[in-house]
Amino acid sequence: MNDPGDLDDQEWDAIRARLPRRVPGGPDYRTIVNGILWQQTGGHRWHDLPAR
Repeated sequence: MNDPGDLDDQEWDAIRARLPRRVPGGPDYRTIVNGILWQQTGGHRWHDLPAR
C-alpha cells in the first residue's frame, strides 16, 4: 500500500520513461523518487526518511 503522498500509477507512468532502464537487482526508481519528493516537499532531513 502506498503512502498518500507517494506517486500514484498515472504520475509514475508519466516519469518512468524518462529514467534509465531498470536492470535486475538495480535500484527501485519509484521508491527513490518518492523519497526525494518526500524530502523536498516537506523540508525534512534525509536521516528522517522513513524506512519504507
